[in-house]
Amino acid sequence: MRCFRLHAKPTPPFMGDIPKSRFEQGRPFLRVALDMGGPYLLKDGNRRNSPVIKAYIAIFVCMSTRCMHLELVTSLTTEACLAALDRFISRRGLPTHLVSDNGTNYRGSARHISDVQAFLKASDSHVHKFLADREISWSFHPPGAPNFSGLAEAGIKSTKFHLKRVLSDQALRYEEFYTLLVKIEASLNSRPLYALSSSPDDGFDYLSPGHFLIGAPLLARPDYDISDQKISPLQRWSFTIL
Repeated sequence: MRCFRLHAKPTPPFMGDIPKSRFEQGRPFLRVALDMGGPYLLKDGNRRNSPVIKAYIAIFVCMSTRCMHLELVTSLTTEACLAALDRFISRRGLPTHLVSDNGTNYRGSARHISDVQAFLKASDSHVHKFLADREISWSFHPPGAPNFSGLAEAGIKSTKFHLKRVLSDQALRYEEFYTLLVKIEASLNSRPLYALSSSPDDGFDYLSPGHFLIGAPLLARPDYDISDQKISPLQRWSFTIL
């Protein structure tokens, strides 16, 4: 009689808990992941022979609702990062927590914000109480660990997917590039947050990040299809059509 030894199956490793920031309730953009991508070519002026400079994309991703906000910056300095952050806060509200990698522009921005908050807190007790609920905390990923910024990295990848198919190595002006970037932002904020049903009886309603912003998906105005047309210099604005 042949005997068989039963081997116990290896126990799969336990997954860690989902971070609280991924399901914490509140308005969009309270906890934000920040990253930058690029460079891209940008025409510095309206003349035909205007010099071409580099431009970068700053992406802000809400860690709970997956809403995205895109900004166009022309350098990777601390000043440009703070300017993009100011534009983001003016339109999306003040975040409570920012997450990024260890870039020198992020480190410089976080140090500037921390110094300003420490100065204001030390000046007056009333100011300290006022800033208690308005303080921005900034945390950084471990060095050499881009996987810790999965939301922002995925957002940069999706943005580049659209830019690659629209630009085709074409250098746009600032207004043209920024208009295209905002249209891509609306497209990304209109994607469904879950897998859609294949049954036609289930309807076409779905939940998107745009529902957390305006209560519905973000739509673009109707326009002509110029995908098979050659764009002349007098029709440069056609480059912004997705």
